[in-house]
Amino acid sequence: MSGAAVGPGRPALVKCLVWDLDNTLWDGTLAEGDAVELRHRVADVVTKLKFALDTVAFIDDQPAERAEMQFRLPQVCCYPAELAPGLADLPEFSQETVTVDSRRRRSMYQASFRRDAAQAEFAGPDQEFLRSLEMVMRVGRATEDELSRVSELTLRTSQMNATGVHYSDAVLRGLLADPDHEVLVITLADRFGPHGAVGVVLIARQAAVWHLKLLATSCRVVSFGAGSVILNWLIDQVAEAGCHLVADFRRTERNRMMEVAYRFAGFGDDPCACRAAIPAPADGNVTRLHIAASRQPAPATMRLVAPPLGAPITTSSTSSPPS
Repeated sequence: MSGAAVGPGRPALVKCLVWDLDNTLWDGTLAEGDAVELRHRVADVVTKLKFALDTVAFIDDQPAERAEMQFRLPQVCCYPAELAPGLADLPEFSQETVTVDSRRRRSMYQASFRRDAAQAEFAGPDQEFLRSLEMVMRVGRATEDELSRVSELTLRTSQMNATGVHYSDAVLRGLLADPDHEVLVITLADRFGPHGAVGVVLIARQAAVWHLKLLATSCRVVSFGAGSVILNWLIDQVAEAGCHLVADFRRTERNRMMEVAYRFAGFGDDPCACRAAIPAPADGNVTRLHIAASRQPAPATMRLVAPPLGAPITTSSTSSPPS
């Protein structure tokens, strides 16, 4: 019998892996007193596939068990057993709205299977495979109808979320009405079908500096270079406006990849007078990364359709343009 999964046809996208313990997760039988040890590379697999702890819930009838869980893993939500019948009605267990992407999730999974099969058969360099996908990225200003997609992305994305902040519909609606803010939604599609909404950008514009408050991109398009394309486009827009760009970044346990993306794009910790135009962050864990923007080339592996973000803003601010 081969090592392939047993089941009728190809499985749907797996979201939960249930481990047998003895002689699977570890070598030995715990109940028999064996000195069990994790099997080779199993810890790496568990770490790679594990849900973010703030998306995990724990229910137990014993207060002591719940207390121990909260002490050891404070990010995990704990519930007493008597709440079990009503858990499905709690807001944290149900989506407030059904987004466009949620409704077409099945077709997106099917496109993903076809895309993966094509990549497995492709014999050339990765760059050439990406070009063969005929990807089109679209950047658009969010409308009120799209706010649920933006809110969902900030909630679901942790590895490629620059600050880990979730923006509610109410907050986003207020920003849509502010002419100095841009709330942008990024979608991606290729010859196999849509990837759906894959990124969100929240930026505040001033005369001398633009403030990138949030950049979040879906982890499922990291390998397609989507994050770099978005960042380079933003830098290009800021350069065209003759400004500098300052980005918020708050390091978490899961967003190391986002910091690497910022650094690779040229962001640094260098001091600049333009920083004074941006209010200090309310969160003391937020750092500010800076770049003196310069024009960027068009992406090499996809077509980008994006609006110009406008000329420099003229204000009565006393802050001077960056040198």
